[in-house]
Amino acid sequence: MDVWKIGASLCALTSCIALIAQAQLNSANPVASPWEHDKWSYEYFNAWWYEPSPDCSIYESCVFLVIEERVACSADVLVSFTVSDDKDLFLDSQTHVITASTFRSGEVVEVGTDSADVAYFAIDDIACSTGGDTTERSV
Repeated sequence: MDVWKIGASLCALTSCIALIAQAQLNSANPVASPWEHDKWSYEYFNAWWYEPSPDCSIYESCVFLVIEERVACSADVLVSFTVSDDKDLFLDSQTHVITASTFRSGEVVEVGTDSADVAYFAIDDIACSTGGDTTERSV
């Protein structure tokens, strides 16, 4: 007659293990899922903001993106962006180049500038091409 108690205990134990496993899997994957945030689509790539954004390590002002390859790209990845000040007035348009040899689909990328007074970034395009990097690096 105590069989139902054993069954209920096993069911509760299985549920607890499943919840713990789900929490560990979610914490092991630091890249935000694209369906949790706004995702932008370009010809070759999807991209979204990486949140929470860490401190800049390469540039004075930066944002962090996750760039996911949709179509195979054998050239460099060019991230074109516009920066503006705290009043949202245009400061500059720049291009960040990720070389083909260093680009890894789905990884977090620091995109930034050493331009002064930057408050906002707008990602204009992410393309598979060649071009010059117009950002300055403080490191």
